[in-house]
Amino acid sequence: MKILLTLILTLSMGTMAFSQTEKEKDDKDDKGFIFDKKTNEFSDGTGVLFKMEKVKSEAFPGSNNFHFTDKTGKRLVVLSYRRFQDVLKMDKSNPEGNVYYFEVSFPDTHIPSCQVAHRPAKKIAKMLYERKIIQGGALNESAAKEFSAETGNHISHR
Repeated sequence: MKILLTLILTLSMGTMAFSQTEKEKDDKDDKGFIFDKKTNEFSDGTGVLFKMEKVKSEAFPGSNNFHFTDKTGKRLVVLSYRRFQDVLKMDKSNPEGNVYYFEVSFPDTHIPSCQVAHRPAKKIAKMLYERKIIQGGALNESAAKEFSAETGNHISHR
């Protein structure tokens, strides 16, 4: 009986260790876009594309802004957390009618900022990669201009 109990305990501990190892693995999609959770770097299997830095929002305590930087730390894209109140969004679960989004800006350029719906920063990073806004570890200004013009500031202009 002790042997059986020991065997069951050993197997369950092994399963728990395996599931913990699975959780620690990097995020990778089917197209090879990889997020390294330890270094906060994004890559495509050929090398580091850019890095994500989480920065506490001064305007909204408890929320974060995100900086996507090149290997040297130069900011390429900044996501700034924003919120406004919309009476049309008021309901029992959202009595203040809060609408959340990110303002996307491109530091050291003359590209106008734009807005994207609030979603995980890693998903926005993937979108920047797929739209070739950050390419080869640098900002692709023509793709960023096109993205800004297409996306606009429609969220806060409701």
